[in-house]
Amino acid sequence: MMRSRQGWAAIMMALSVTACSQLQPPTPHNTTGQFVLPKQFSLAGRIGVKLENKGHYGNFDWQHDSGSDQLDILSPLGQTVARLSADQNGVRLQQGERIYEAASAEELTQKTLGWGLPLDNLRFWIHGQPAPHTAYQATASGFRQQGWLIESEPQGSVHPQRIILQRPQLDIRFAIHRWN
Repeated sequence: MMRSRQGWAAIMMALSVTACSQLQPPTPHNTTGQFVLPKQFSLAGRIGVKLENKGHYGNFDWQHDSGSDQLDILSPLGQTVARLSADQNGVRLQQGERIYEAASAEELTQKTLGWGLPLDNLRFWIHGQPAPHTAYQATASGFRQQGWLIESEPQGSVHPQRIILQRPQLDIRFAIHRWN
């Protein structure tokens, strides 16, 4: 269980970047008719995860193609530490010879880490955009959705360079070096 938590911590690290910011009072919004997710994209960069005051970092490489995703977490030397794959058949996490499976990334992260990460929404959040058909609240530096504070730099950009996901006791930070 501890090794699987460490693997997920590496994955979460790739999705996070920490920062402090002043927040305005939230304003409720509806996302219908806004940002349209590209059918394909790929990005790479660094990820940092801080869970209960313990930090981990590494690199990531994410390939998205319509109904499937592959997110590789890499060591600083470029070796694959973990691979998260999602498609219509479910979600798999491969860490060395071990494979963990679930119906959704949220279910898999809940089982392995004790908290759920909504990968379906992360596809939008990584672009600095709220997920459609789900209420969100605007903030001075981003928005709140499904219990997460999401901040992007630069704000409103189709290809942000930094994305910060925050929940109590958890920060995930992405520094994106390559968008395709």
